[in-house]
Amino acid sequence: MDFKDKLDRADDYLKRGDYFLAEEIYDEILARQEDNADALFGKGKCLFARCRYAEALESCDRAREIDPDAVPKRFYSQLLFAVKTNSRDYTRDVSQHSDFRDYKSKMCPNCGHSINPFFVICPFCDFDLRQLSLHDVCEDCGRIIYDDVCRYCGDVPVPHESLRRVAELCDEGFRHIGNFKIKEAKICFDRASKIDSNDANPVVGIAYCFYYLGYYVLALNKCDEAMKLDSDSVDEEFYGKVKSKVDSLKG
Repeated sequence: MDFKDKLDRADDYLKRGDYFLAEEIYDEILARQEDNADALFGKGKCLFARCRYAEALESCDRAREIDPDAVPKRFYSQLLFAVKTNSRDYTRDVSQHSDFRDYKSKMCPNCGHSINPFFVICPFCDFDLRQLSLHDVCEDCGRIIYDDVCRYCGDVPVPHESLRRVAELCDEGFRHIGNFKIKEAKICFDRASKIDSNDANPVVGIAYCFYYLGYYVLALNKCDEAMKLDSDSVDEEFYGKVKSKVDSLKG
């Protein structure tokens, strides 16, 4: 697959909201062609969507050094404002700032307060919006679901207590992974684990999700947790990949 095909594939993931998979492909391109401005901008957009604004700015600045037209002016202005918004010198009372007038506020999915759309940390509940991908979000109200229940709109799933239901959820989760729908997969495994906390299979599934999302330390922790439940539950090759990623971070 040439660079153009990889870029098209990454751009497709980006449009679908699969930011981790898109970023992984952009990184593959940059590992072989570090001056690819399109890949640098694409990676910047992925990081921006995950509220990692300082890293996004670094990637976009590199793209602009290579090609001054690589990053659209409007996007770059939004990115600069996002970085400024989260600086220590910038007050959280956004109503005092005229440069905020062009941006609509957003709701914190944890506490429900209306906040600056570029905040990394909610000023009301200290929720880290960079970690939102790790949570199940209610499709009706957009709030985080805790204990398999949306406390704000009454969306309470019907409980299933059978081993058959756990197996069904795990099968569905691994199908989602095969289709690169990692968030949907994690929701399935989380629900399965809540039904039977002693079953290693959902824990293994969550480990795979963390791995594909780029949270390698969390993936390793889940592998270890699964093996405590069932020593043969984790594939040796997969465990080796996770361990290698964690070791590379330490190095």
